Formats: sequence, structure tokens, C-alpha cells
Amino acid sequence: ELVKDGHADAVISSGNTGGIVAASLIRLRPLPAVERPTLACIMPSLSGAFVLVDGGANPDCTPENLRQFAVMGALYARQMLGIPRPRVGVLSNGTEESKGTDLTRAALALIRQTNLHCTGYCEGYDLFLDGIDVVVCDGFVGNIVLKTSESLGKCVGSLLRSELTATP
Repeated sequence: ELVKDGHADAVISSGNTGGIVAASLIRLRPLPAVERPTLACIMPSLSGAFVLVDGGANPDCTPENLRQFAVMGALYARQMLGIPRPRVGVLSNGTEESKGTDLTRAALALIRQTNLHCTGYCEGYDLFLDGIDVVVCDGFVGNIVLKTSESLGKCVGSLLRSELTATP
């Protein structure tokens, strides 16, 4: 309600993601050209960060949803991360045009019709090594990327602590 009334700029929740997405749809309503909200996850990379959209709000998407996520992710990268012309890629199982699914192929075609700096497909290898600024995927795939990255970070941190505190 505070955001809707202009008394707050954002809502932060450590609660149920589905609940906060549903509440935002009911209370705030999407922008006129946006069918569904997306979870924008700011992920670390060698150059600073990249935006992963969707991080889990929409497990089933249309190509048009992914196009809208690409536009919103690029705008976020420009405004919040200061990237003048964000590189936008669709997450796939390879960078070749023949890869992907029906959804990713159709979404890529739509994104290429925008004025975004679309680099084509990106794959998991590109994410953290500064290969892309905005990674577009459905919420099912994005949530797997997010949770896998979180657990890998915890694992590496634990292994480093163990090794750095070990005796010769």
C-alpha cells in the first residue's frame, strides 16, 4: 500500500516469493505493456554484476513474456547498474542458433526485433565471466540458476575456510 500510494519506493520481503508476486499484481498492477512481473536477480560477475530475469516468478512463459523480461532487465541494467548498452542474451544449452527450445528460439526472434543489444544465446559458462549483462529465461530455469549459484557460493566459501584454517 505504501508503494501504491507513493510513500515508499520498494517492497522487500524475505517471505514467500509467490505471495509477494501475487500481492504486487493485485495491489500495484503491472505496467501497461507488461503481462507478468519478473524477478530480477543481481548476480556477481568479473565486471561487477549481471541481471538474471526471471529468477523464479514465472515457471511457464510465452515468448512475449521473455521479450518483456528482456526489456525490463535491460532498463534495470542501464538505470541501476550503469551499463549504457547492456548485452542481452537468452539462456540456452549452447550459443549456436540450432540450440534451445521452441520457447527460447521464439523469444530470441522477438528480442532481436527490439532495439536492445541482443547478443543471441548465452550459456551457463558465460554468466559469471563477464559474457553478458542481462540473462533472459523463464522462472523455472532462472530459479535453478539462482539456487545452484547460491549453493556453489556456500560450498566454495566453506571449502576455502576449511583449507585456510587447516594445518600443513
